[in-house]
Formats: sequence, C-alpha cells, structure tokens
Amino acid sequence: MHCEPADESPADDKECEPALPIATPEDLEREIEAVLLAREASGKEPLPAGAVTRLATHAHLMLMANATRNLTRITEPREVAVKHVLDSLLAVDAVDLRGARVLDLGTGAGYPGIPIAIAVPSASVVMIDGTEKKVAFVDDALEALALPNAAALHTRAEVHLKDYAYDYLVARAVGPLDRLLPLLLPRRSQFSALVALKGPSGPEEWNRAVANQTARGFDLAAAVEEELPHGAGKRTILVIVPTGARRLRPRADAGKRAEGS
Repeated sequence: MHCEPADESPADDKECEPALPIATPEDLEREIEAVLLAREASGKEPLPAGAVTRLATHAHLMLMANATRNLTRITEPREVAVKHVLDSLLAVDAVDLRGARVLDLGTGAGYPGIPIAIAVPSASVVMIDGTEKKVAFVDDALEALALPNAAALHTRAEVHLKDYAYDYLVARAVGPLDRLLPLLLPRRSQFSALVALKGPSGPEEWNRAVANQTARGFDLAAAVEEELPHGAGKRTILVIVPTGARRLRPRADAGKRAEGS
C-alpha cells in the first residue's frame, strides 16, 4: 500500500512513522464507544454486543505492532475511533452486507475488513493485501479476536478474483478509480458491486474515470455522503456495479445521496 492524498481517505494505514506513546485499550474503548453511540443516535443500526471491546482490541493490537511494522500514522485514540473504525463502518451503513460475501481490497491493518466482520457476523469477509507483513498482522489480529467469519490472504485482487466470487468488493485508500477499475474490468463477472470509500471529491473522481473511459464496463449505482465527526471531513461512498448488473440500492438509513448520482 502507498500513501494517498488526504482527500482519498482520512484514515492512513500506510507505511508511515508511528507516534508514541501507544494508546491504552481503555482509552481506545472509551473513544470508540463514544463515536458509536453518536452513530446510533443518528439512526444507524447498533452493533452486536461486545463489538466495542473487539474494535478496541483490534486498534490496540495495531498500535502495538505499529512500532515495528509501520501500519499507520493515526495513533491518537479519538482519531483512531473516527478515522479508522467509524470510517470503515460507512460501508456497513451504505449497503446491506448481511449474509454477503465481502472482499476487502488492500486491507492494510485490517480496515475496513475487521470492523465489517465484527459489525455483521453473518457476512463472510476476506481481506487481501499485497504486503506480506500487513497480512501477517491481520492474521494475528483475527486469531486474537476469534473472528470466525473473516480471513486474510497475501494476494492481489486481479489474481484472487480469477477463482473466487463475491457479492461486494470494498475499497478504501487503495488509489484512484481510474487505476482500480481497469484492474477489475476483466473480473467484473466475479462480483456484484464495488463499494468505494472516498473523500469529498469521490463523485468528481468517478466523472474523471468516465471521461477518460477507465470506468468502461461499470455504472455508478449510488453515491452516499456522510460527515465524519470532530472535523474529520466529508466522505463519499460510491456503489459501483458492472454494466448490466442488477442495481443495488443503498440502505434505507444511509446518508443523503450526492448530487447528480
């Protein structure tokens, strides 16, 4: 994974210098619980019992490993809660992942795949990454969390999708659409929709891909706008489907549709 511009994602799980001191599990759990309570107050579906502790454990494991593996430069508890955890859950809020087969493209430190697996126990989540040390960390985290509905693989999407099919692909901070969509084009029969977690210029990014014809073979089914708390910025969740596929609607409780979607 490579560092993206700030607009691409507020969550940076790239190879960057870790910050000290490491947040405690208690601090992480407190901040995660606070943002999830605010999320529920806005009408979003509550997470299963025990989810906050699991999310905090994952975050703490990431920060502990960060000292040697450089998984993220986001280390302050509130920022971890908002820019890693809450940001990942935008995929859960945008589309109905219950019972779905989900592939997390370029999972990094396990975001958004692990929060999705925790939030939706009926989903089957596979997380892939081209960097072996990141997959090794996610494997360790999955073992510690005892998540039976998730797995991590060291591979690339264009290779993995030759042999495996999914309901949803989820992409967060893996590069612009005009690079990602051509890679997925030959495998578009292997998935029903791509959920791309983007910054505020997500619709413009889609329009550029259409203009330069790198979106060929795909349609934009929905664009959902969400505002992250504590000044973390606006996010746009793009639901992209292969041309001719059944269009998938966002969840009824999703954020407002972006103009022009």
